[in-house]
Amino acid sequence: MKLDVTKMLHRVIDADWARADAAADDDNAVLLGASGRQDNIMTAIIIKWSQGAQLAGWSQLQKDVQVDSKSLLKTYCQCLNLMLLWAAKRQWTHLVVLDDAGWQRIERADAAKKTVDLNKQFLTVIRLLSDVQFTHSQDSFRHAWHLMLKVILIDCGFADHAVENCAVALSQTKI
Repeated sequence: MKLDVTKMLHRVIDADWARADAAADDDNAVLLGASGRQDNIMTAIIIKWSQGAQLAGWSQLQKDVQVDSKSLLKTYCQCLNLMLLWAAKRQWTHLVVLDDAGWQRIERADAAKKTVDLNKQFLTVIRLLSDVQFTHSQDSFRHAWHLMLKVILIDCGFADHAVENCAVALSQTKI
């Protein structure tokens, strides 16, 4: 299991530059500024992460929740792309590239199956992202990134090639 994170990162950066060029005359883009853009991206990350948890049915206390796997994959890949974009904006791209040992830790992780465990992971990512936003903690960003990958690849069971292909395709449209 391994994603070509570097390829995904370059696609997200290229797509962001293309959108920035296209929106150069947009008053809202100018008013937002660099810091405001980062805040906007972080807000979008949290929204997409929350939408993924909602689609997965984690908060629904019932058996046999019908999950739309295609929508869930798309939502989580949008979240990953936003994380990559945020890392690029902060110049923290070194935090998203995993070495073999990092990938092995994710591969060996046990899948969370109980609602309580899934909810704890969801809330942990939210807490880590808040820490990233307000204290600029690189360790929290790295841990949130790793936990997101674990949830998507292990808990949800999406294949690495499916995640990579979806993320790359989405970066060519709109994040």
